[in-house]
Amino acid sequence: MSLDYLTLIQSAIILFSVPLSASMLSFQSEKMRIILYDMLLEEKGHFNLSFNKSRYRDIQRLINYLEARPFKLRACRVVPLDGSLPILILNLCVTYLIVIIQFTHIY
Repeated sequence: MSLDYLTLIQSAIILFSVPLSASMLSFQSEKMRIILYDMLLEEKGHFNLSFNKSRYRDIQRLINYLEARPFKLRACRVVPLDGSLPILILNLCVTYLIVIIQFTHIY
């Protein structure tokens, strides 16, 4: 019996490792955006004597790009591969379990 539980735990780890990694990448993307905002504030600071317009414009452009295209990993452009995937799978299983139970009363 313990081998069955070990196999189940291993399957769950393999199944949910990709969504957890994707949500960690999304968090890193948000951290990068915050760092860019800090750089932008430092670049435009009142006491910055070496203000570089092209560097300021490049940082602003990168921030706009990151805001317009946030990091999202999806399977077939439908199923989000992030931290909500385990809840989505559990919801799907419970829904179909309820449907199966309701159909067993017909036969």
